[in-house]
Amino acid sequence: MQLRTRTICAVILALSSAASFASEPGYAAIEASSQILKGESVIVSRVLSPSAGWVSVHIAEDGKPGRLLGYAPVRAGENSFVWIKLDLTGIAPGLVAVLRADAGRAGIFEHPGPDAPVISNGAVVIASFNLVGCRGEISCDPLLPENSAAASPWGAFGQ
Repeated sequence: MQLRTRTICAVILALSSAASFASEPGYAAIEASSQILKGESVIVSRVLSPSAGWVSVHIAEDGKPGRLLGYAPVRAGENSFVWIKLDLTGIAPGLVAVLRADAGRAGIFEHPGPDAPVISNGAVVIASFNLVGCRGEISCDPLLPENSAAASPWGAFGQ
């Protein structure tokens, strides 16, 4: 009974903190996990955007956004599992996802240009992540065995 009570309390706490997290005006966040590249896309697991905008994925250069690989639109509020198709030319295992405002022409990705990174709490809203278990021309470490769903944070998702 005590374990059940702790579990219920943990669920209530998680739900209440998630609700307050999402309700702060102007708050923005982005989350991405290390993942296996499937096809030409990566997934940004969660984006909280104060307005309509974009998530752009770049090669990480000293932890900062380097060459643009791809982008996808996000709506105001919470967005889950944002798929971003990448240009695989010169891809590297270290990537950076950046939340950008749709500040120029609505619905048109303008980078470089007016679609600048979103700033929240004085910092650019950014998430670093890695590609793992890559095959073919892409050199990524560590290599995982073929069909290794258990090693992926997504399990069998997208396979």
